[in-house]
Amino acid sequence: MMLREAKRVQVRGEILRVCERMFRARGFEATSVEEIAAAAGVSRQTFFNYFAGKDAVVAELAVAWLQRQGELPKLEGGTGKTSVLAGARAYVSAQARAIAADRKFMALVIAHAGPFAAAGDTRGRQAELGRVILGGVAEVMRAGQASGEIRAEIDPARAAEVYVASMLMTVRLWLTDPAAKKESLEARVNAAIDVLEGGLKAPRRR
Repeated sequence: MMLREAKRVQVRGEILRVCERMFRARGFEATSVEEIAAAAGVSRQTFFNYFAGKDAVVAELAVAWLQRQGELPKLEGGTGKTSVLAGARAYVSAQARAIAADRKFMALVIAHAGPFAAAGDTRGRQAELGRVILGGVAEVMRAGQASGEIRAEIDPARAAEVYVASMLMTVRLWLTDPAAKKESLEARVNAAIDVLEGGLKAPRRR
């Protein structure tokens, strides 16, 4: 049983590696399932035993890409030494630079998989990663409330949803709008964060 599972993991991994290589080299539309199967050394039916289609493969590749960027940093609030919002901004800026460096592939991801979940997938790895990211951002919001940086009356979970949604839309527009090439993605996400922080920051104490 263990050998069978190991074989399944091996075959799935090989299909993913072949897909990423071919999508990057030839493009999504120009790569057929038959070509993927042949390059991976499996049958067409075997491909569909693992993935519902090419979009599902891209969704899986998107998860792998996000995981390679690392988890959200653990930020400490209220110490007087670390600004929670500044730490979150630094992390998002680093993500923006990583996306900009891999713009062509990330445009493919946005077009065919969405950032976290495949269409209709509410229980799979993609959706689970989305929940983990939202939970991580909510923890950042709570840390900001504890340090007095973020207004106490804001629901951290709702604030996380707004924050993540804003970042995703900013990324999507930058990847799909030809005019966006005039401005760096990092500059755009920082401008979006400026707007968000205007509503998140607690009033300065006098």
